[in-house]
Amino acid sequence: MLALVACASKTIEYDPDATGDPQNGSPPPDDLACGPKRFTCIDRSVITIWWVCDGVQDCVQGEDEEGCPNRCPLPELDELGPAEESDCEGLGQALQTCGLASTPVFAPCWDEQRLAQCQFGCYAEASCSELVDNVCTPIATPNLDRCLAECSAKPYFCEDGSRVPSNWECDGEPDCVSGEDELGCPAFFCDSGSALPGAWACDGVPDCPGGEDELGCSGINCPI
Repeated sequence: MLALVACASKTIEYDPDATGDPQNGSPPPDDLACGPKRFTCIDRSVITIWWVCDGVQDCVQGEDEEGCPNRCPLPELDELGPAEESDCEGLGQALQTCGLASTPVFAPCWDEQRLAQCQFGCYAEASCSELVDNVCTPIATPNLDRCLAECSAKPYFCEDGSRVPSNWECDGEPDCVSGEDELGCPAFFCDSGSALPGAWACDGVPDCPGGEDELGCSGINCPI
């Protein structure tokens, strides 16, 4: 199933070329530790720069949270994710072009959410072979997966300048001081009148009492 706005869990990579001795805790060189997009931990694990000084220790020894708030310079946001963000229609057109959908219209869309716009762009820019492998098979798609992971690494900036994880936007709980991360969010209204977050519709799990949030969803046509 195509999970359009699912935020990938934190994935830590390992760099076999990284220097530094994890046995005695000697750190790698500064130019290696603070790369343009990645931070190399002492044990040679590699995390995205956006996880540095985010309040959560991701390196085993916690060096990503030392010397904050200026532990590493952050990259420009346009250096992460796809070249251009897209909308639900752009995603639908890409799937239709690759023979995975009979119509470019997908219901519902979450064009208001920044994470969704970024992920739509990843799918829209992917090759047909990548789309088929990502949507229809368990085959890894490194380029597409990396793009989606970088979208998840982009933070949501609150009006006061603080940042929260991008998947906290429109999750039903205000995280910014003024609550702007929950304003203007897409919603799906059940027949009973109750409102659900827009991303809950067509996610394969019925949330409305009558299951109407899973009716009329555009299907994916995987090759046999």
